[in-house]
Amino acid sequence: MRHILSLSLLFLTACPEQTEPEPNPNRVARVVVSADGDVGAVVQGHNEFTFDLYAGLVQTAGDDNVFYSPFSTTTALGMTMAGAEGVTETEMMDVLGVSIEQADWHTALGSLTRDLSGDLDRGYTLHVANRIFGQTDYPWEQPFLDVCESDYDAPLEAWDFASDPEGGRELVNDWVAEQTEDLIEDLLPAGSVTADTRMVLANAIYFLADWETPFDPDQTNDGAFTLLDDSTVTVPLMFLDTEEREEHGIQLGWVDDVSVARMPYQDGEVSMVLLVPDAADGLAALETGLDAAAYATYLGALSDGDGVVVMPRIEMEYEVELKDVMADLGMASAFDSATADFTGMADAADGQLHIDGIFHKAFVSIDEYGTEAAAATAVVVGVDSAPPQVRADHPFLFVVQDDLTGAILFVGRVTDPS
Repeated sequence: MRHILSLSLLFLTACPEQTEPEPNPNRVARVVVSADGDVGAVVQGHNEFTFDLYAGLVQTAGDDNVFYSPFSTTTALGMTMAGAEGVTETEMMDVLGVSIEQADWHTALGSLTRDLSGDLDRGYTLHVANRIFGQTDYPWEQPFLDVCESDYDAPLEAWDFASDPEGGRELVNDWVAEQTEDLIEDLLPAGSVTADTRMVLANAIYFLADWETPFDPDQTNDGAFTLLDDSTVTVPLMFLDTEEREEHGIQLGWVDDVSVARMPYQDGEVSMVLLVPDAADGLAALETGLDAAAYATYLGALSDGDGVVVMPRIEMEYEVELKDVMADLGMASAFDSATADFTGMADAADGQLHIDGIFHKAFVSIDEYGTEAAAATAVVVGVDSAPPQVRADHPFLFVVQDDLTGAILFVGRVTDPS
């Protein structure tokens, strides 16, 4: 009997409460080897993929909120792409915006990841980790394992999924929980790992940052947030008047009918960018033209100056199955057992590898003091399976980005903060 091998991708993000900012006297600045060259090529392709994925998610979300980690998605698919061949490899490279030799792309993404998650005394925490869990005594291709270990710091941890799939599921979930400060539990749901599972490729990202200039909790008041249908909900609206702060570091800008604000986190290496349409019903128009080039235009409009930023506290959960979205973006062959080619991953005598499903679950919390989020991704391989104001009191977008390289880490769409 011919068996079909399958891969499933799962995404999760989470976040607990924030703490008051505490300056670190042992602060060590990050040093990026290069924001240009190969790293720049990775960031450019990644940011293009970020907004391609956003467009697909919006189509499935309707009027609902969206929150996801494109960096976790890129990393998970990057490890998977290391084992792809033929048409499957070409399609994955196109979707991820790979414009250089794939070997150089993996190396550059690894360099970027190590820089982001370096063990430094800094005013924010950004930790990225990868791991692959493979079937004991399975014919994994050594070049694939070498790429995962050298470029993704993802060593192979052997497990006998064939005889103890539930133990393997618990092993992966425990690892994810450890990497995300126990914020993410049961990433792999019951039934996602079976006796036919051969490998799980896991990624985890944890982010905790205080604002460089926090909102004053005493100025937070309940206010009306206008929804897409023009009704309103009452939510806590945070208020920040930059004229009251000598060195606030916040930048404001306007492009056509969109207000833009960049709010740095402590140490000024990572920031949140708000994109707020002027009209309460302007979100659709903003999203229609949103891509990496448009986002760069919004960033280019930012400048120093005083003004007011109003935005709601946010605590958001999000869950979506991404298989159809990724297929629509151009990775169709990876999901088709008749055409998928992951022979670079393993010379599998018991079947053919293909991606079986992609699942994403997210949680984020933003308050007066800052932002905290975590994300985990697992690929399961198996057999057959007034003053100037930026007033966000109506639907808007937010982006958490690394300012040193421009890499986008998280993207959120807020249509109902209640």
